[in-house]
Amino acid sequence: SGRLNTWLPIWSRAFRFCLSFIAGDRFTATDVQMAGNMAYAMKRKWLPEKPASRDYLARTTERLAAKRADEKDMTMALKVQVFGGMFKK
Repeated sequence: SGRLNTWLPIWSRAFRFCLSFIAGDRFTATDVQMAGNMAYAMKRKWLPEKPASRDYLARTTERLAAKRADEKDMTMALKVQVFGGMFKK
């Protein structure tokens, strides 16, 4: 989309040269939202995988809190019959 083409180069440059997270050196709820959307868009091939984007996603998803949240999400998803067959442990 046009908006994606506008902001993606800006974010890529910012992450490549100066930012660890969207708020600088602080991880915030904005990073949770942004990383989830970026990961989904990259998985669907709607967003090109650039080194800066991959590095940003690694910083957000490799955090201990993110891993704990993923484990909780998976536990809950496996309990829902509709989702249970979609995931393998």
